[in-house]
Amino acid sequence: MGSQPGIDELAHTIEPQTFYDEFYAFATGLLDTFYPERTVTVTSRDPSYVTPEIKAKLRRKNRLMRAKVHASRAS
Repeated sequence: MGSQPGIDELAHTIEPQTFYDEFYAFATGLLDTFYPERTVTVTSRDPSYVTPEIKAKLRRKNRLMRAKVHASRAS
């Protein structure tokens, strides 16, 4: 995390706003590291009812189905 303070250093911060700002930067840094945002593009070729959330769920379902097919072939 480089220049961001560790959680132990945050405990010694006296000013509440400074503590909040540093904790927020620390927490969002962790989230960005372990759960990066994903981009889903909905094009004009997609049906009108397909939202980014639906498209992401369909991609995940398809990925899981492919993994299931590959696992059954390996058996």
